[in-house]
Amino acid sequence: DVFYTDLVHVWRIDARGRKSIAVRDVHTHELMLDSAGALYGEDAEFLGGDRFRWRVWRRAPDGRVSDVIPWRDGSRDAWGFVRGGDGALYWASCVARDDGCVVKRRDARGRVSVAAGGARFGRPLNFLAAAPDGAVLVADGPRVLRFVGDGRPTPVPGAVVRDTGRFVLMGLQAMPDGRVLVAGFAERAVIEIAPGGARRVLARSDAPWHPTGVLAAPDGLWILEYDDGARARVRHVSRGGASRTF
Repeated sequence: DVFYTDLVHVWRIDARGRKSIAVRDVHTHELMLDSAGALYGEDAEFLGGDRFRWRVWRRAPDGRVSDVIPWRDGSRDAWGFVRGGDGALYWASCVARDDGCVVKRRDARGRVSVAAGGARFGRPLNFLAAAPDGAVLVADGPRVLRFVGDGRPTPVPGAVVRDTGRFVLMGLQAMPDGRVLVAGFAERAVIEIAPGGARRVLARSDAPWHPTGVLAAPDGLWILEYDDGARARVRHVSRGGASRTF
């Protein structure tokens, strides 16, 4: 199954290509599957002025949805959806308006701390991803950085674009062989970055669509795309180059 969010519902595409709503009426920006097949996401709600509230939910493999963290006031700052090699959950914390963002981690005992050596990243900090070697990748504006635990972040060679707009590099996937796949929102391209820094375009999105997420699977690439009106769609590109849109 493939799950994705359109910021209104969470959708499921099953192995036969049938699309249905998996979790209804949740405004989530991130999703995470655990080893048992349970799906996790947030529900963020704007209450007016500078007031927000949030919760974290879990969808069991049988489809039942329950709260992991019930509704809390404020912006989410106690739970993440990227699980690092150390078992901790990681997320971007961008509370201060003009002071950039930090990466926070929640360990197995629920303790929250600042990761990546306390480094500050650009605002907004768009996406994080876990790497098979235990590192965490960060899409920080037009560059990709990596860090392990509380180590200082270092650049991923070749993972830089010229555009400096708000959404430049978005969804990431780190492959076991060291390659990094990046959804290049500004370039309308899914980019593969080899360990030595060589770049290759794997797929392109036609206007008005932009790639925001990428997942390499045995049957090809799954690409989440948004247009300028915040509509979402998923496109599957097979290994032979055939494209199917959901």
